Amino acid sequence: MNKKFLKYSLSVIIIMGISLFISINKIHKNSSANEYAKNTEKTKASVASKDSNLESSLMTLEGTYFTPCLNKDGNKILYSSGDDIYEIDLIKNNVKQLTNLGNCYNPVYYEKDNNIIAFARNDGIYLINITENSIKKIISSKEPNISFAKPNFMPNGDLIYFKTKLISKEDERGFIEENPSINMISKDGKNDMKITEGYNPVLFKDGKTLVYEMGENLYLMNLQTKDKKLIDSGKYASFSNDGKYISYTKYEKETVPYANIKEKKNLFVDKEYSNVFIVETNNTKNKFKLTKEEFENKDKEIEEWAKQTNNLKTEQHFLIVSKIAYFDTLWSKDNKSLYISIYNSSKGYFELIKVQVPDLLAR
Repeated sequence: MNKKFLKYSLSVIIIMGISLFISINKIHKNSSANEYAKNTEKTKASVASKDSNLESSLMTLEGTYFTPCLNKDGNKILYSSGDDIYEIDLIKNNVKQLTNLGNCYNPVYYEKDNNIIAFARNDGIYLINITENSIKKIISSKEPNISFAKPNFMPNGDLIYFKTKLISKEDERGFIEENPSINMISKDGKNDMKITEGYNPVLFKDGKTLVYEMGENLYLMNLQTKDKKLIDSGKYASFSNDGKYISYTKYEKETVPYANIKEKKNLFVDKEYSNVFIVETNNTKNKFKLTKEEFENKDKEIEEWAKQTNNLKTEQHFLIVSKIAYFDTLWSKDNKSLYISIYNSSKGYFELIKVQVPDLLAR
């Protein structure tokens, strides 16, 4: 998950939005199994939305749980800490570190053999064999500015992934993506072909349907016919286990005039926020908003700002950002709940929460 993710984001203006908070993403690495067990008992009502019938979250884990992935039995979760790959055993309440390479992200299980895991680094796509305790790189580039991300297993073991060429901006703040493409490579790493332009592919486990991003939008593609359709603006897509639904995060911004000083027409308040949505795969017009944005009360600060800028003739904006920023989503095996990676600004760190999916969708 990343679009601002420091090294994890060299590649990933792609995996979107995360390095914005990288300074805090080391928190989990030092957490113990006991801390994990303790955190699983916590609940988090602040994410609940009255509009969506969403109840308090079922659990909250503090730390950096980027791009979580559930195994086929539903008892283990893979995730990236921003540096390395870890595996949570939900039954034994312990955490196992699987890599120590640094700059590892986007881990995913092979559905037919959960001892086989793929993950990405800036320099390529890797495979882990947990049983053999081995790691091998299956694809890389001789060009240092080619970046790789978001591997997905096909049913036969081939991999769909994303790559792009990253070019430093003139001001040296971040990168520009060039020629982002979604590719498929054979499991032996020998045959590599381009599927479409885009990034952050998410493949349904039958290997026939793909969700990917292009620009600010999400698209759904039939890999057999290559037909595609627009889902919505959004990021961090995830298929339900029956394939009927797709969850994703949508980032929005609204601007309203500041009306308390009526004679001033150049003062505006900007609100930036994100929410988790669910859409029907076969009817992308049927969307459901799962969460609700929340903001701290900034009335006094806005009033003071308005007084200070009252004499300025140029357009002035005051920015308010929602308390919760949503990132990756992951469906439980029974499709009744979602794991969601969030950034909690009131606490100053990332969390992994598990929330109930309304009954009307859990069918």
